[in-house]
Amino acid sequence: VEHSPPNFWTRWTEDEMHMANYVLMICTPNYLQCVTGQKDEETTSEYKVRFEGKVIYAQLANPALHNKFLPVFFDRVDRSDVPPVFQGGHFYGPIEKIPRYGQETFDQLFCKIVGSAPQDKLPPPVGNVPPCLVQMPRRI
Repeated sequence: VEHSPPNFWTRWTEDEMHMANYVLMICTPNYLQCVTGQKDEETTSEYKVRFEGKVIYAQLANPALHNKFLPVFFDRVDRSDVPPVFQGGHFYGPIEKIPRYGQETFDQLFCKIVGSAPQDKLPPPVGNVPPCLVQMPRRI
């Protein structure tokens, strides 16, 4: 287990966020204050999250990356805890250890990350190819 990245934390954070297909933002009131720079860095230990916010907002200059950042809630869902630029978009949650609302919210997030649809949302199977089409002679 690596306890410290090979570069400085800030460089590592920026590199990882640039390489990632998705960045999960675990939305809480504290996260919101840190990522938007509302907390004074010198009075809190969340300065790494404040830097993360700077990287997120810098990447938003590229419209192709707008869907990269996924707001996630573990307990109660409160849109006001989402960074303002993401409040109008889709969010995922609540994602709970013991789901009170079933697996659906976790499954949605998982399927988004791996790039597939939930099984119940897939189109029905096409079926078998008729034998007459399999053995059709090729015309030249």
